[in-house]
Amino acid sequence: MASVLLESLSDGIATLTMNPPESLNALSGEMMENLLEALPRLAKDPNVGAVVITGAGRAFCAGGDVKAMAEGRSLKPKRLRLRRRH
Repeated sequence: MASVLLESLSDGIATLTMNPPESLNALSGEMMENLLEALPRLAKDPNVGAVVITGAGRAFCAGGDVKAMAEGRSLKPKRLRLRRRH
């Protein structure tokens, strides 16, 4: 199974690519967990000057994973709260 979030680093720019294009990159619980892990880690990395978030396929992001919601699957990752750090 392919990763739902791809990560690359080039010339100080980290690129995070949401990678379930078949769901138009909908935000699943797994996607949220991956983003919540990657973003703080990249923010602390001295080799990263910027982070670009993009989506694979024809859409950036469809929003919440409505299919998972309809099936009753929780979209709440373990670490749902985001903290703003300056």
